[in-house]
Amino acid sequence: MGEYAQIKAGIDAGRIGTLAVQRFSRAGSAPQTPWFFRESTGGGVIRDLMIHDIDQAVWFAGPVATVYAVQNPPTVDDRVPAPVTAHVVLTHRNGVISHLHASWVAPGMPFRTSVEVSGTEGRLRYDSAEDHSLRTDAVLDAGATDYLPPMSPEESPYFAEISDFVAALREGREAKVGPDDGIEAVAVAEAAYTSIASGAPVALSAADRSAADADASADADADAEEASR
Repeated sequence: MGEYAQIKAGIDAGRIGTLAVQRFSRAGSAPQTPWFFRESTGGGVIRDLMIHDIDQAVWFAGPVATVYAVQNPPTVDDRVPAPVTAHVVLTHRNGVISHLHASWVAPGMPFRTSVEVSGTEGRLRYDSAEDHSLRTDAVLDAGATDYLPPMSPEESPYFAEISDFVAALREGREAKVGPDDGIEAVAVAEAAYTSIASGAPVALSAADRSAADADASADADADAEEASR
């Protein structure tokens, strides 16, 4: 999203001094496809919704050292409840702390995302609910099926991602978002589920990232199988 890219540019330019704390929040209607509610098939609010903010947190502050997570209500017998909320605290290797909140809320409720980054000399923030270009706070029609969040007035992030990938293929260069970025985000998400199960912080290692690579491949296979049914 363009607003997040602007915050990243501000961090890199030193506008807030040394980065210290990050806060991310994301909430939207729970999905309707059954596999999203089974953690054994790659579902869950952290893997589905929060993982986008995990990706941003790592982009802003670098690799993660430890992960602590809680979820309420808890998953029981592999069934993820809805509504549901998860909170994750990341300690990055450079000492930055990230707080991430994600909620699947009641069907039809509008999607909302926000971010705030604080440093030694200031802060930068964005909240989609404060975007006054056009905003309607209303429950969607019962028959509405659009699962994607509303578009930002900035360039579509979906278009930007795809166009950069196509350009990278044509130009023989690396894309802005590469496989390592996805692997890191999955490793953090999997560590969050481990933390929820154990009730304790989880330290990330190179082995965790390798396992996340394998888990991502397995989840992709499961998604493809579910879609073919």
